[in-house]
Amino acid sequence: MGTKGSTQFGTLNTGLSLWSDEEIQVPDYVLWPTEHDGIGGAIRAELQHFTYQVRKGEESRVAPLLHSVEALKIADAIVRSGQDKTIVRL
Repeated sequence: MGTKGSTQFGTLNTGLSLWSDEEIQVPDYVLWPTEHDGIGGAIRAELQHFTYQVRKGEESRVAPLLHSVEALKIADAIVRSGQDKTIVRL
C-alpha cells in the first residue's frame, strides 16, 4: 500500500477447493501444478524463459534485469516495513 495506490497478490487460494469427509484439498493448478509430464505452471514457464535467455546470452524483453532489480527492492522494502513497523520509502 502506498500513497498513490496499492496492490494485492494472493496465491493461497486458486479458486478451486475439494471438500470431503476426510480433508479439504486446494490444488495448485496455476503456479506449480503437477502435470502429466512433471511440474508445470507459471513458475516452470518463468524458469524455462530465464534459462533460455541465459543460453542465448540475451536480456529478456519480457522481464529485463532492471525490472527484476526493482522488484527485489520492493520486496525488501515490504519485509523491512513489516519487521520495523515503519514506512519504507523507495
